[in-house]
Formats: sequence, C-alpha cells, structure tokens
Amino acid sequence: MKKYAVILFGLLMAGRGFAEEEIPTKVKFHGYFRTRGIYMRYLSLTSKEAPKNTGYLQSRLRLEPEISPVESVRIYAEIDALDDVIWGAQGVQVPVLAENPNFYGGIYPGEEISDTTLEGTSRIIGVKRVWAEIETPFGRLDIGRMPSHWGLGILENDGRGFKNEYGDAHFGDTRDRILFRMRPFGEDSPFLLAIGYDKVWEARDRFDPETPADDIDHWLLIPYWKDEERGIKGGVFMSAVVGPKSDTGIAVIDPYIEVSAIENLTLEAEASFIYGETKAFNEIRDLVQPSDKDVDIGAINAVFRGKYRWDPLEFILEVGYASGDKNGLRDRRIESIPMDRDYNVGLLMFERVGALYSRMVYDERTLTWGSGYKDILKDIVPTYGAVSNAIYVYAAPLRFAPVESFTSTLSVLYGRAIYSPYRDWLRGDDTTNIRGGKLGKNYGWELDWVSKFQFNDSFGVGLQLGWFWPGNALEDANGNARAVFGMEVHLTAKF
Repeated sequence: MKKYAVILFGLLMAGRGFAEEEIPTKVKFHGYFRTRGIYMRYLSLTSKEAPKNTGYLQSRLRLEPEISPVESVRIYAEIDALDDVIWGAQGVQVPVLAENPNFYGGIYPGEEISDTTLEGTSRIIGVKRVWAEIETPFGRLDIGRMPSHWGLGILENDGRGFKNEYGDAHFGDTRDRILFRMRPFGEDSPFLLAIGYDKVWEARDRFDPETPADDIDHWLLIPYWKDEERGIKGGVFMSAVVGPKSDTGIAVIDPYIEVSAIENLTLEAEASFIYGETKAFNEIRDLVQPSDKDVDIGAINAVFRGKYRWDPLEFILEVGYASGDKNGLRDRRIESIPMDRDYNVGLLMFERVGALYSRMVYDERTLTWGSGYKDILKDIVPTYGAVSNAIYVYAAPLRFAPVESFTSTLSVLYGRAIYSPYRDWLRGDDTTNIRGGKLGKNYGWELDWVSKFQFNDSFGVGLQLGWFWPGNALEDANGNARAVFGMEVHLTAKF
C-alpha cells in the first residue's frame, strides 16, 4: 500500500509540473521612486505671518506588480511605501531629541499625520489598489479596487504616471468597481460601451449588514467613440448616485471629446454637470440656517484645451471654469464642487495658495463649531490644490520639445473668482475677502517655467519655477499681498 501511495504522489507531482509548464504564471514589476525638493517664499502672501518661507523634501515609492495566471486574466496592484512623507518629520517637541523619523506629515505644510493614526500607518506602506481584468468572448470585465480616470481628468483622475506639467499627483481616484466594456457592433467598430457599478459607501468604521440603508451606490453608463483614422475620440461619462438613507439622488454627466483631424493641432474639451439632492449635508447646514428642506446640488466644471505643434515648438491654450457658491451654507444649495485635486493648473495659484487659505478657513471653522464637525468639514472645505470658484486662462506661448526626452515650457496663468472668496464663506460673511480685505474677484497672475529631462527610460530630472502676483481677491485690509515664489526640483527613477 505504501508503494502505491508513493507512486500516486509521484504522478500528482508530475501532473502539477506539466500544468505549470503549460500555463506559466507571468509576473511583471513596474513602478517608480520620486523625490521632490520644494521651496516656497511668502506663501501666506505677507512677510508678517507664518509660513514666510517653507522648504522641505518629500518622497514616494510606488510598486505596480502585474500577475497573469492565464493569458485572459491579469491581476494588478498598486502599493505605496513612505507615501509623500516629509523628510526628517518627527513627533517630538524638542528638535535635539529627535532620532528616527516617525511623523509622516501631510501632503501640504500644516497637516499633521503621525504613525499612530490609520492614515499615518498607510503612509508607511499601503496597498492602494488591487483589481483584475478578465478577457471574455463578449468583452472585458474589470473587478476590484481600481483607478478611475476619464477624459482630461477634471472629474475622474487616477493620478497615475506624470501627466501634470506642474507639480505632482498626490491622490488618485480609486473606486470599488465592477465594470464591463464591450464593442457591441464588432471588434472593428469604433464604438465602445461600458456598464459599471461602484460601491462608494458601506459604513464609516465597520460593516453592518443589518443597516443597508447607509449605502451609497454609483451606477455607470459610458458610451465611447474612438476613430483613430479620422482623429476623433470621445464619449459621455454618466453616473447615477443613489443613497436610500440620505435620500440621495444625484446625476453626473461628463462629455469629453478630442479632435486631432488637422495635422499638428489637437483640441480637447470636457465638462462635468452634477445635479441632484441629498440630506447628507443637512446637519452641517442647520448650524447656519435650520431647515427641513434637502440640499440641492447644481455644479458645473469645464475645460477647453488646444495644442499646436510647429516642430520643435508647441503652443498651448487652456480655458477653465469651476462654478462658485455665492451663499456658502446660508441656503440649501451646493453650487460649487471643485475640479479633481490631481488636475493641476500652474504651480502656485490653486495648487499652493488656494490650498493654504482654504485650509485656514477649515481650521477656523473647526475651532468655532467643535471637533464633532471636523471630518465633514474636511471633506467640503479644503481644496487640496483643486481649481474651485474660478475662471482661468492658461497659455504656454513657448514649449520647446526638440526631442522626446527633453521639454522646456514657459507659461502664463490668469485666474478670476466667480464670486468673491469670503473670509468665512461657510456662513456667508460677505463683508471681507478671505484675508480680511475688501471684496474682489481678481486672483492674480502667475508666470511658470519648467524643464524636464529624461536621461533614459529609467531616470529623469526636472526644475520648476513659479512667480504668483495676487490680485484684489487676496489683498489684506491694507490692500497688500506679497508676490509668491515657488521652486520644485524633481528626481524620478522608473522601473
């Protein structure tokens, strides 16, 4: 009996070996390591308030493994280690007592995240995304926690790669999603259709199967046209946001088009329309204006971009619009939802100054209303560098790209507010601007210059400089606003 057992075991091992030989599992590793040196002068717009000068170093390691157990199945993951941590960050109060870095800092100066918090722990090492792509005879099925990107990225931006001309993508939109994409009229047809479902909210801290009414779900329908021969592609991202407990019913419609039919000329446009109603914000708004009425939502963001290449030069013109909210929390309507945080426009105006002052409003209101409202305010007040309540014009009259590995860009940015940014827009205090000065709508002008050089497929360096001259929307009570200077040095190793 023992002999037969040995023979059977040998046959099983041989069969396993044949199976592995017939269907080898393929594993690939991609990713990058980036380090940024950042310096800002007069970011607070004055020499009398902190921060006057800010300088720090920041790094991230991203691993992107890909596993293919069979030819029709691919499993992807994104793992970040020491994610955008500030070099030398410490949790001690006396600098001379510092030893090992253990305080991970925020993406922007002023945020405090230690290694004792969930967010701080995820900065050490965090598995951000894991999803599978399965090819079927009828189309491709994507399932898991995956990146989400659409069009130019003003609504859905995956934050992957290095798409931004200035700054970095720090966030990235991630969805728990099931998505099926197909070509209903055949493989040769330029028409694609995607149908999907996102589970957005189950519970804050735990899963409770007995209270499904707290769920928030997204239902997706995305028709897309891609005709490379005629140089036209585009489609419509449509999402229905449904939440029974909060009586949430929101429709999101985002058309996008890219036309490159004329040689050397590329035109792109995207607009997001968000409309609906919800009770999700009733509690915070009742602090200012009690009412039984649900909150209505009506926000619009849009971008048009044109690029013309006259080898080795490129000329870029971009116009953007992000609707503003005149009444803050005084009414039951939300009219402003910022563009995506990873859609960067310029180096300073929105990405740095806007992020800093919206954070100050958040800090002031949290102190007044108490920490009980801290989390919900954190979701609706700080912009984290996103374009909000603005119309802007971005022009790069000189973008020199003689070879694929080198680019140098000089650009100008002008921004104007839709409504004057109040000092306390949450309550609608419309007597002063955000710095206590007179009301104004002119954000100001910005001049940026960036040069990037890719030594090979693995290593690149970049230098970014920016000067921002604030307008009357950001002047203090004395009519003053210091010009801001910013510099970033980028080192990136890809693999």
